[in-house]
Amino acid sequence: MGYAILPSGIVSIGTDAFGNCARDFMVIVPAGSHAEAYCRAHDLPCDTPAVLPAALLTIQTSAFDGSRFSAVTLSENCAVIESQAFANCPNLRVVDLKAGNASIAPDAFPDHSVVFYVPAGSETYNLLIDSGYVVYARND
Repeated sequence: MGYAILPSGIVSIGTDAFGNCARDFMVIVPAGSHAEAYCRAHDLPCDTPAVLPAALLTIQTSAFDGSRFSAVTLSENCAVIESQAFANCPNLRVVDLKAGNASIAPDAFPDHSVVFYVPAGSETYNLLIDSGYVVYARND
């Protein structure tokens, strides 16, 4: 199983950066996060390696297309998630998105089986609800 630790200062993950080259690439879900709690409750793997840096601002088109994430946590700095950024990620079940005003392309995620945790009452919360996703409000 492959993994990557991205530099803490990275602000963008480019188009097709990890697309189809990382079929066994997974994300470490931070201990105590909403994503970890969801994965543990549903017996999903959530402790396999890859760390998305807190400074990350943009995830470009197809950046993680085909990756095998089960869960991902994105910081409050992640402002843009472009088209098909997480397309063809059949294991992706939960996204813990701390940004309340992120711009998310309608087709950024594989399907509507993904569960989101986002700030309560935020623009992102309303956008995802309007798009038909299952969304839980973060109150922290």
